[in-house]
Amino acid sequence: MKMPDTSHWAIITTTNTYIPGDERSRTNPGHGYPEHYVESINYESFTDYDKFLARVTQMSTRKETFKAILANPIEVKTTVTVSVKQ
Repeated sequence: MKMPDTSHWAIITTTNTYIPGDERSRTNPGHGYPEHYVESINYESFTDYDKFLARVTQMSTRKETFKAILANPIEVKTTVTVSVKQ
């Protein structure tokens, strides 16, 4: 997904996915990998306000947890300086 380079509306949601530990972590603590959760962030952008509003309404009706924002991307400039040692 390509995020817009200009001002736009967005909906941010998070998901926690449970990852069960492997057998080694249960039988030999300190080995393998333990059970844990992985948090994922979803960023849904809209340049059309009506589509954004429809999605917010839909998610609100379903009582989903989300953040609705107006995003104003900033331009980041990097300068590189090269000097030759004499």
